Amino acid sequence: MTGHAARIETLPEFRALVLHLNDSQLGSLQTASIKQLENFLHSLPSYLPGEHVIVDLSSVRYYGAAFLTLLVDLQKNLRTAGRHLMVTGDRLGLIRFSRLPITSFETTGAALHAVSERDSILAAAV
Repeated sequence: MTGHAARIETLPEFRALVLHLNDSQLGSLQTASIKQLENFLHSLPSYLPGEHVIVDLSSVRYYGAAFLTLLVDLQKNLRTAGRHLMVTGDRLGLIRFSRLPITSFETTGAALHAVSERDSILAAAV
């Protein structure tokens, strides 16, 4: 993603895609950065594999309402495509505090553990 610090990690064993955001600030004043991230995130459902999309915020020190709106919109788009959004490393705790309908875990490892537990439960039920 040009001009925006992010790293994509695909984890086929979990059917997951992890997007590690490296920008320390994603607030309303960083309009260009938010818009660029929005364009990038909305393109994810069409070209990257993974039933589960995990956005890792552990390197993000600040985000604002524009970023939260972006996450809610992304979740709707992913759900329409049959995919699930999870957020990890939310040091600010605003996602959980605001009661947004987004699944949040403390770490990416915890999110992947939940995915593997869910998958093993579903496999046992078949």
